[in-house]
Amino acid sequence: MKGSKGVPSGTSPRSKPDNSALFRPQDFRCAEDFSHCICPAGKRLYRNGANVVINGYAGVKFHGAERDCLPCTLRDRCLKHSERTAARQVVFFKGPAPGRPPTYSALMKNKIDSEEGRYYYSRRLAIVEPVFANICSSHKLRRFSLRGRRKVNNQWLLYGLVHKIQRYGKSDNQRKLHYTDEQQASIVASTVYPFHIDAEQSTKEQCHPHL
Repeated sequence: MKGSKGVPSGTSPRSKPDNSALFRPQDFRCAEDFSHCICPAGKRLYRNGANVVINGYAGVKFHGAERDCLPCTLRDRCLKHSERTAARQVVFFKGPAPGRPPTYSALMKNKIDSEEGRYYYSRRLAIVEPVFANICSSHKLRRFSLRGRRKVNNQWLLYGLVHKIQRYGKSDNQRKLHYTDEQQASIVASTVYPFHIDAEQSTKEQCHPHL
């Protein structure tokens, strides 16, 4: 059944073709010396030049012959655009190209796999994850409501400040249960003026900081 514009119902006129049924590089058999490869139809693809570098990875590219690809019955499963592409090309990657700088993912992987990295990563469940869970669950920060790095950073710092205040408030209430009235009074006094410095000594230090 077709729609008003001759397009099958349930599909969009701009929908992309399904490439899941196309042959992938792993469906081709590559020779051990990388001189050629064999396609699913049994035809030979020839090596196209020297090694190629694509996105920092070295590979070997093969190209099929038009005399084999044009009359092939598996053409629709081999080429994405069989109406305008003459022959199939396939690349087999060997690994990172020489001189290629390591990616950020590789650097982080090496850092985590170290002995020190494993120790600190194991501490993540006890230090960082509870903070994220509290901010996302209790304070409902599922996504940032502001735009821009500076505004988002300020919003995150604000939520972090609220988390700290809530944490200190709970811990302070727990400590008060074990303190006497005199101990609580001394804590309040030390909070208001924590340092008891002699006025004369303070004046001398301001005049002679090296004394």
